Amino acid sequence: MRGYGASSRPGEYGFALWRDDVFGFADALGLDEFVLLGHSMGGTVCALAASRHPERLKALILEDTVPPKEGMDLPAPKRMEEEPPYDWDVLPAVFDAIRSPDPAWWPDLARITAPTLVVAGGATSHVPQDLLAEAAALIPGARLVTLEGAGHTPHRDAPDRFLAEVRGFLGELGLTPR
Repeated sequence: MRGYGASSRPGEYGFALWRDDVFGFADALGLDEFVLLGHSMGGTVCALAASRHPERLKALILEDTVPPKEGMDLPAPKRMEEEPPYDWDVLPAVFDAIRSPDPAWWPDLARITAPTLVVAGGATSHVPQDLLAEAAALIPGARLVTLEGAGHTPHRDAPDRFLAEVRGFLGELGLTPR
């Protein structure tokens, strides 16, 4: 994503831009259909992308994430002493969206037609687990799996359980992860 990792840091950020970047990237690679897996902020981008162009996805995997919703409150991170793996200017865009979310984001989850796995980290996550369940219920046919004790980063803190769920889900769809 722009502003994160080794990607460019243009100073202009927001969920709509990141959502559109997903398709720009896929188009540059010549991918008509693909599987999206996203964690946290990236998962929100994936959910928004899936609701914008549902016909392009073979499957969707959302890891401990929900789109911002009116009344949602998440703790803002404190500035780190060392350089973070993202442009610090990303955060105002994210927290502006949390404070004033697009009201279409939640109802648009019902537009997602790809088979969807929602992986929750359980009570140790800062993401409200009731909102994860609510989001999963809005996505037609979505499967919600809670990896209790995995917290906000199941891929890191419960990798064996996380990979088993992802591989099982993709395997049921006849998709083999690379």
